[in-house]
Amino acid sequence: MSEPSAPPPPSDSDGYRYYVLDEAGRPVRVEDLTVHIKWVSGPGKAFRLEDKIPEHNVTVCTYFPGNPSPMQPGPPQFWTCIQQGTDLRIFCSPTWEEAQDKHRRVLEKARRVLPYRKMRPEP
Repeated sequence: MSEPSAPPPPSDSDGYRYYVLDEAGRPVRVEDLTVHIKWVSGPGKAFRLEDKIPEHNVTVCTYFPGNPSPMQPGPPQFWTCIQQGTDLRIFCSPTWEEAQDKHRRVLEKARRVLPYRKMRPEP
């Protein structure tokens, strides 16, 4: 009886793609999920921005998820998310520089618009 073989590494046909960022903030594909997980919990934290507007229960967060959906063709994108209660909007940027600028603009717009918008009550 033969011993079970290790599962094959993730591939595009399986829908799994994992990325980390190099020192310049460019996506680099990795085949090993553990490499991706270690990067996310270590060096990847340098590529994360988060700001809160507590008086409106809003969080603006920008980060690199590193594991794009199988439905998303091409390299992964940086995500800038704005969340107010259960409302969530996500904006994508191809580079860290563009993501930082998008974060700044989303935060500025939220601070400018939210004081005039009536908040929906939390359930």
